[in-house]
Amino acid sequence: MKMDHELIKKILLNLEESETAYTKLKTVAENLGLNFDDAPDEAFVYNCELIANKKLIIDENGTYKIGRKFGEPSKIIFFPIGFRLTAEGHEYLSAIKKPAIWEKTKKIAGDAGLGTMIEAAKIVVSEAIKNAIT
Repeated sequence: MKMDHELIKKILLNLEESETAYTKLKTVAENLGLNFDDAPDEAFVYNCELIANKKLIIDENGTYKIGRKFGEPSKIIFFPIGFRLTAEGHEYLSAIKKPAIWEKTKKIAGDAGLGTMIEAAKIVVSEAIKNAIT
């Protein structure tokens, strides 16, 4: 399965917009218009796992696992564990919320992995700061 950078951005934005410190991933999915009652959205689950792998989100227990288990065939159950953005998650999201930085980051990193996207965003932000100073 391919990584979906736009979906990752939407997930992170949704967590940031939450009115509570920790938000359940099922709630995030529902906020994005995804329904897990009939069948799981595999892309959502996969991209949440990638986000957790890069430690952009953390759960209430201080771990970087998305808290899922497989239930009945074709069903994924999220444990009732809330998540929040980490400092790294906030930094990445802060950078990619700016349209010019997001577009340039995507252009530089292309279809690269999330780690490369994060590093590319840092480079683009550094360039923007340098250009603003000089």
